[in-house]
Amino acid sequence: MIYYFIFFGLCFFINKLTKHNNIVRTILIMALFAFLCFGYMTGSDWRAYEMDYMSKSFDRATILGEVGFVHVSNFFSMFISDFWLYAGLMKSVYLLSLILLISLFTKDVFATIAISFSNSLLFMLIDCPMRFMMALSLLFIGFFLFFRYDKRVIRISAILLMFSSIYMHKISFVVILLLSMGFLSRRAIRIRPIFVFAAFLFMLVLAGSSGIFDYLFASVVPILDADRFDSYTGAELSSIYTFGTLKFIILLIIILFNKEIIIKSNKYGHLVYFYTILFYILYPIIARVPTLFRINIAYGIFADISLVYILYYHFKSHGFFYFSCKAIILLSVIYVLYQNCRENYKITPYSNSIPYIVSGQHLPYTYRDSYNELNHDNNYLY
Repeated sequence: MIYYFIFFGLCFFINKLTKHNNIVRTILIMALFAFLCFGYMTGSDWRAYEMDYMSKSFDRATILGEVGFVHVSNFFSMFISDFWLYAGLMKSVYLLSLILLISLFTKDVFATIAISFSNSLLFMLIDCPMRFMMALSLLFIGFFLFFRYDKRVIRISAILLMFSSIYMHKISFVVILLLSMGFLSRRAIRIRPIFVFAAFLFMLVLAGSSGIFDYLFASVVPILDADRFDSYTGAELSSIYTFGTLKFIILLIIILFNKEIIIKSNKYGHLVYFYTILFYILYPIIARVPTLFRINIAYGIFADISLVYILYYHFKSHGFFYFSCKAIILLSVIYVLYQNCRENYKITPYSNSIPYIVSGQHLPYTYRDSYNELNHDNNYLY
């Protein structure tokens, strides 16, 4: 846990160094990449991915039609025999793509990274769903190129790159569809905050109404058979009405109160606000259907950017309300990060693969497989 909080603070420190000492900033950024991208016995999916990579057998991805992941993995396996070096490089590409995406909307890139510690970042890089991570990397790079450059050739290439992510993970198709709704953003920002909040509450009530929600979900997703349906919907309504939901409600209220700040903070502020609202509107459904939470990860980045806008905005009136907004944002981020580290054995205790990559001598698979689960309760502080 202590390592995560050190790097959480380090991100804010790097953010302050943006216009000052480039050497120190570069060293800190390299340390951040080494920490986030080279986790070892943390996470869960690496077990299957390591075995597949070492045996060059990707049957599951092939069956799912995610042939892009198969081709990329097979290509790199011809040059890189160490799975952990390959995994570290792929994570580094994701983190770089995330930094590029964030840089479109704010100069406070690493502050945004710090905020995302409590949301998707640890899941993507420490737990590491590799196929989905690689798909999002392509999406983020394509999104960056599309908005960064005006040339038609680059924009067409960016669109093709985003659609190629489908061959990494099929769920990215839904993410692309929702991202394409960005053209509605200038109209959407005209909607009064009270109506946005009402829509959120409606989705919350809908998600909490088991019978209605299950019927609608089954209609929208007919590919799920009856035997698998319960595992997709997650049957417990307690997952909807939790402290986490209360946190989301409070943060949404703060964002809605500061709507104009978000929109005016960047030339693409209308997009940031739109995708942020989309993230919150989708949240109740995501909470009700745990397997769909990955869809919302891309939009969670925009919610993090919105919170950073509010944190770094210099209010003309430093009243109690504005101070409270900033305090609530920071406390909620710190609390969620603490809870994740305290309760999730996939995150703590932390271990790093770089010493083993350099030496070429990895710990036995069986030892690594059970290490975190066995040692979490006694070593979650590390």
